Amino acid sequence: MTDAITDDHMATLLEAARNFAFAQMAHDGRLVPFAAFIGKEGPIDCLRLEDETTQAPLADIYQRTVTLMREAVGNGEALACALVAAIEGGEDVIGSGMRHALSVHLEAPGYCREVLVPYRVTHDEASGEGSLVLGTLVPHPSVQLVFAAA
Repeated sequence: MTDAITDDHMATLLEAARNFAFAQMAHDGRLVPFAAFIGKEGPIDCLRLEDETTQAPLADIYQRTVTLMREAVGNGEALACALVAAIEGGEDVIGSGMRHALSVHLEAPGYCREVLVPYRVTHDEASGEGSLVLGTLVPHPSVQLVFAAA
């Protein structure tokens, strides 16, 4: 893969990170911070340092993930990354009448953006099934956590 990361690459990385997060939540019942990254060979991979049973503080896991991604960038193993965590907040923060969101911090050389992915889970009392309702993505400028050290 070329070292030139495009907006299309970043959009694909955002989608892959979002899909992995929701799959993790559906399977494990909770989201543990993780990273998704574009490797030097091109495929997107996900890295999770802890599983859902961890008792480690989620902020510590997030920081350890940042550190590991810095190392991967420094070694040339990652060309772009997404750091993912769950957040809660009011509508003024998340929007769309939602209280929960994924925080997806996207980085590549010369590119840095924080994207909130609002969601809620609805439950059908008759069937007992739940469904995921996604809100509008909320992008924000951000500061580099991974590539700033590269």
